[in-house]
Amino acid sequence: MRFMVEAVDRVTLKIVTANTTDVTLRTEEDFKDKVVQPGPSSISCLAEHGLAILVRIDDGDRVNQYLYDMGGLNATIINNLKVLKINPQEFNRVIISHGHYDHWGGIIPLLSLLTPKTEFLFNAEVFSPRYFVSKELLGTEIAPADIDRLKKEQKLRELPKFPEKKVRRLALENNIKFNYVNEAMKIAPGVFLSGKIEIDDEAELTKGLLILKEGKMMCDTFSDELALYINVKDKGLIVLTGCGHAGIINTIKYGQKITGISQIYAIIGGFHQNWNTMEQIRSTIKILKAFNPELICGLHCTGFKFVAEAMQQMPLKTALAVVGTTIHL
Repeated sequence: MRFMVEAVDRVTLKIVTANTTDVTLRTEEDFKDKVVQPGPSSISCLAEHGLAILVRIDDGDRVNQYLYDMGGLNATIINNLKVLKINPQEFNRVIISHGHYDHWGGIIPLLSLLTPKTEFLFNAEVFSPRYFVSKELLGTEIAPADIDRLKKEQKLRELPKFPEKKVRRLALENNIKFNYVNEAMKIAPGVFLSGKIEIDDEAELTKGLLILKEGKMMCDTFSDELALYINVKDKGLIVLTGCGHAGIINTIKYGQKITGISQIYAIIGGFHQNWNTMEQIRSTIKILKAFNPELICGLHCTGFKFVAEAMQQMPLKTALAVVGTTIHL
């Protein structure tokens, strides 16, 4: 699938929820025009295991604001929206990157703050039960009948499940629209959602996570994961990821394929490198360097080892971000 691809004038990202807050983090001289740290303005912000990013797209006279993910179950997003003076009634769309609780966790309190014009975009698989499996059971077939036993034996852990019934009721009460994304979709001029990401390298898939689908327990291949691609005029693609479970390299390559744009401008979000070895991390960074982006910013589940190694290998391209960080692209 290939789309007609326009370009937007500029994009501004604001980190609303992330794993870290830091009022002492200074804006680095090398990134002063692009990555601005919040300083004391974020002193009342909260951190949690989760991700939420405000995406503002300016294109001529047209301005759109998207919320990409809603953070975790502590719903720190509600506090942080207030502190950062972000009005949720200005969101045109809310995008759920995938069905893990650290990306949809704030949805219940957020729904009542939105206006009827707001559109939710996500893959229907966010409703499917998810599990974390112990190493000893990796690669083995698990029958649904064995789930309760394995949970008692602490070999299988069910992740918090998306509160589908409550969310549907609140959405109906607030006249919020739900639209499912199964394949690549153009949602505005120069702006695309990935749909199911094509897996070029299966080794990149996150291991140890299962999904119950159509009555069968299977390895999660993260077909619900949605990356956001934005083409910036004369700059190339911004690649925004929730966790990168489908593989950060797979995600970038798929964005290039569906848009026909090879130039990568910025790679931002969760890269899920926390469980990877240093050999795997260095291999990924080597490929990222070959894409030659102007900016790399790994958040949430990217991991300290990856960020430290990327900063060593690409010091003028790798930036830190915390709750309240603003990125101008």
